[in-house]
Amino acid sequence: MAKWFRLGLMGRIGLALAVVSLVPLAILAFSLRGVNRSAMREQVERTHSVAVRSVASRVEAQVMARQTLGASLAGNRLLLEDPTGPEAVGLLTSVLQSQETVVGIIVEDANGEIVVRAQYPDDKEAVDRALAIEASAPVEPTSEGGEMLLLYTVGLPEATGALKLVERPLWLEGMFQPEELGRDAELTLLGPTGERLGGHSGADLPSGLVELATTGKLGGAQVLELDSGEQVVSAFWYLEPVPWVVVSVQPAEVAESLAHALDQRALLAVGLALLLAGLGIAGGYSSIVRPVRGILAAQRELDGKPAGNEESGNELEQLKVSLDQLRVKVKDKTELGRVFLGRYQVLEILGEGAMGTVFRGLDPKLQRAVALKTIHLDRARGEKRGKLVTTLLREAVAAARFSHSNIVAIYDIEDSADVAYVAMELIEGRGLEEMLWERGRLPPSSAVPIAAAVARALSAAHDLGMVHRDIKPANVLLGFDGAIKVTDFGIAGYLGEMKAGSGSIFGTPGYVPPEAIQGQGYDARSDLFSLGVVLYQMLTGVHPFQGNGVREILLTTLTREPRPVSALSDEVSEELQELVGRLLAKKPDYRPAVGEVLRSLEEMTVREGWQWSYVAGAEPPPIAVPSEPTIAAQWIDTMEFQRSGVAGGDREPRG
Repeated sequence: MAKWFRLGLMGRIGLALAVVSLVPLAILAFSLRGVNRSAMREQVERTHSVAVRSVASRVEAQVMARQTLGASLAGNRLLLEDPTGPEAVGLLTSVLQSQETVVGIIVEDANGEIVVRAQYPDDKEAVDRALAIEASAPVEPTSEGGEMLLLYTVGLPEATGALKLVERPLWLEGMFQPEELGRDAELTLLGPTGERLGGHSGADLPSGLVELATTGKLGGAQVLELDSGEQVVSAFWYLEPVPWVVVSVQPAEVAESLAHALDQRALLAVGLALLLAGLGIAGGYSSIVRPVRGILAAQRELDGKPAGNEESGNELEQLKVSLDQLRVKVKDKTELGRVFLGRYQVLEILGEGAMGTVFRGLDPKLQRAVALKTIHLDRARGEKRGKLVTTLLREAVAAARFSHSNIVAIYDIEDSADVAYVAMELIEGRGLEEMLWERGRLPPSSAVPIAAAVARALSAAHDLGMVHRDIKPANVLLGFDGAIKVTDFGIAGYLGEMKAGSGSIFGTPGYVPPEAIQGQGYDARSDLFSLGVVLYQMLTGVHPFQGNGVREILLTTLTREPRPVSALSDEVSEELQELVGRLLAKKPDYRPAVGEVLRSLEEMTVREGWQWSYVAGAEPPPIAVPSEPTIAAQWIDTMEFQRSGVAGGDREPRG
C-alpha cells in the first residue's frame, strides 16, 4: 500500500487523466443506455419548459428595468418642478447617453400636450411612430416602419401628466437562439393578439398553439398533434409585467432520435477519451516529467552531487526540496545585491505599475538608501525617444532644484536602451491612498494638515514654474516620522510628451480638471482642482466624481456637482466646506490661488491645534511608494461639451 501512494510523476499523471476523463464518461455511457423513448420525450418537454421560462425571465427583467427607470424619472423633483429647466434637460440628456436602447424621453401634461421631448436627431422618425400608438397599457409594442419599438408610459404624481420612454429593444436579438433544444426548434415572443414581437416567424407556428398560448393563463409543455398528423413538442410561458408569451415548438421525432444519437456519441466520447488520455500521458512526459527530471539533474550538478545519486522520493518531492533550497538563496541579500541599475545597487521590489517598477536601492558612493523608479521607453524610437529623454531630464532637473520638506527629493536620472530611471528620496511609511482604503476617511484634524503640506509643496513648485499634473492620494507619501511628501514631480509632464499633439492628456480620471478634459491645457489652477478632490476624499471617504468606467467618470467631472461635504460628514466646518467647494469649481478662474489655499489651511491648523502624526502598527514598517489605484493614470482623449440638435436643448459630449 505504501508503494501505491509513492507513485512517480508519470504514474500520477496517468492516474489523474484516467480518473478525470475515463471514469465519468464510462459512468455516463452506461447510464444513457437505459434511457427509453418516453423518458427522452419527457426530458425534451422539460427542456422546452425551462427554455421558455428562461427567455421569459430575461425579457421580464429588461422590461421591468425600463419601467423602473420611467418611474424614477416620473418622480424626480427636477422634472416635476420645472421640466423645461436646464437641470431637468441635463437629467434627460444623461439618461439618453447612459441607456443605449432608449431613443426618446417625452413629458406630457394632463391634456396630453408635450412639455419636453428629448431624443437624438436621427431617431425623430422612430419616436414619432412610437408616439402615434394609442397607449392603453403601460408597455405597447409597434412594428410600423419595419422595426420594433416599445412605448413605456408612466403617470406623473397627482395625474399631472405622463412620462413616456421610447425604446429600440436591441436586447431581443440573440435571446431566441435555442441551442439547448437542438435542431428544428423555434422560440417566439408573441403579443396579446398573437403578433410576433421577437424570435422566429410567428407564421410558422401551428395555429392551435398560437390560440392556446394567447388565450391561456398557465404556462407549460405538451405534445400537440397537427392537422397534418405530425406531432410537435411545444411549451409557452407568460410574462408578468406585460401580456406577452414566449412559445417554443419542435418536431416530436427529435426526441425519439436523441436516445440513439446519445448512445453513439457516448461510445464515441469514450473512444476519444482513451485516445486523448494516451496523448495526454505522452505530452505530460515530454512537457512536464522530462523537464522536471532535467531541472533536478541540473540542481544536483550545481550542488556537486554525482549524476546517479538521486534523492529518495518521487520527482515532486525532489522538486519541492530543490525549490526550498532555491528560495533560501533568493532571500539571501548577497544574491540580490548583485543586481545594479547604473551605479545603484537594487535591494528589493517595492511596487510595479504600467510604466515601470519601483525598487529599494542603495547608493554605494554615498551609502544611503534610495528609491529607484524605472520608466519604460520601449514604446518610442529615434527622434521621439530622444525628445522624451530630453523632457524627462528637463523635468527631473527642475524637480531636483527643490529642497523642500514636503517634496520627495530627486537625486539622479539615467537612461539606457529601453528604460530610464530616477533615483529619489526613500520614504519609510505608506501612501495616502493605502491609508484611505484602510480607514475610509480621515478626521479634519488629520486631513487638513496633510492638505496643507500638499499645498506647501505645490506653492513651492508653482513659484518655480513647475506644475505637478497628477496630484492624487497615490502620490502623497506619509512617513512614520511624521513627514508628508509629494512624489512624481515632473513624471506626468514627461509622460504627456509621449502623445503630445494627439488630442490626449496624461492623468488619472477623477483627478483631471474639467479644462484639461476639454483640451484647454493644464496649469497651476489645475493642480488645485486635484488637491480639492484629494481633500474631499480624505474628509468624506468617497470620491466626488464617480462612474462606471473612465468615460462616465470624465463626464461626471464635466457635468455634475459633487454632494456637499457636510452631507457626508458632520465634522467639517462651513469654512472648510466652502474651501473644498471653491477648489472643485468647474472654471479655473473661480478657484482660489495656491497662496490663499495655503493660508486658509494653515490658519485652520494653528487655530485648532491640529498636528499630523503617524502611529505605526506592530508589523514591520513598509516603504511608502505610490500604489496603483483602481483606475490608474493613463492617456485620456480630450472632449468638447457642445450643444446638439436634440429637441429640448440637450447637451451632448463629443470626444
